[in-house]
This record gives sequence, C-alpha cells and structure tokens, in this order.
Amino acid sequence: MRNSKGFTLIEVIIVIALMGIMAVMGIPSFLGWVANYNLKAAANELYGNMQFARIKAVKQNKEWAVVFDSVNGIYYVCSDNVDGDWATLDNIKERTITLSNYASDIVYGMGNATENVTVTGGAFPGGAVFGSRGTLSVDEGYIYLTNGKGTAYAIGSGVGGAVVYRQWIAGAWG
Repeated sequence: MRNSKGFTLIEVIIVIALMGIMAVMGIPSFLGWVANYNLKAAANELYGNMQFARIKAVKQNKEWAVVFDSVNGIYYVCSDNVDGDWATLDNIKERTITLSNYASDIVYGMGNATENVTVTGGAFPGGAVFGSRGTLSVDEGYIYLTNGKGTAYAIGSGVGGAVVYRQWIAGAWG
C-alpha cells in the first residue's frame, strides 16, 4: 500500500472547473450590485451636500443652494447669490460634484420610477435653495438620480424643510 498525500491532477481540474462555473454564474449579480452601490453612494453624497448647505444657511444667516446642471451631470454647492438668480452660477461654488465620477451611467432622471415622490414633487426650479431658517424655497421639490439598470433615488424636501431621501422599490417610493 502506497501512502500518498495531496490531490490528483483530475481532482484539481474538477475543483478549478467548478470554481469557474460558480464565478460565471455570480458575475451578473455582482455587476448589478456594484451599479446599485455606486448610485447609492452618489445619492448619499447629494443628501449629505444638501444637509451641508442647509446647516451653512442657518449658521451664516444667508441663502445657500445646491444647483443642478442636468445637461452635464454636475451639481454645485453654492454659498453666495450675487445676482438673485442661482441658475446663472454667479456665486461662490463651495463644492463641485460630477455624477460620472461614481459611474458613467449615473445621471439625473427617474429610471424605472413611474411617478414623482409626491404629487408636486418634481425637480427643483433652479436648484435647492435653503434660506437662513434652514427651509427650502419651495414646499416640495426633489432631484432624481438613476443608473443604467433603472434604479432610482429621490433626494428633496420634507415636512418643515428637512432633507429627505427615498428609493424606488417595487413600484413605490420607500
């Protein structure tokens, strides 16, 4: 009787083949997870930047805004409104965020969502402008982010001016 330790070549080939099959089966779900993770990271940063603008507006007792450039997939956190029109960007840009830095397929839009968060919860007119009391200049407004898979997030105004964060899940905003 021969005492051998280790694996035979056939055993090693079978294990490698099984690992390859499992990897091929898992890649699509992993890629989907990465796409949704990148979108969630972009939505979290937008939420944080809106909170930042709100806090700064209260702290400095002046308007701050998050201004969206939907054509170029960029938004700005701005601290000073020189001409009364946030859309002209004749103000101080404290932060500039490019959505494509997260992933090339992240854009402004509702993705698979078929309705606004609320009846009047469309996009902010000219940007999310926070007054010195921390409230938004509009009662309801949302900015929508989506990725190539159609997953959607909405970040906007809630009751009392609070910044809220919603995700489109199974046909409704959660």
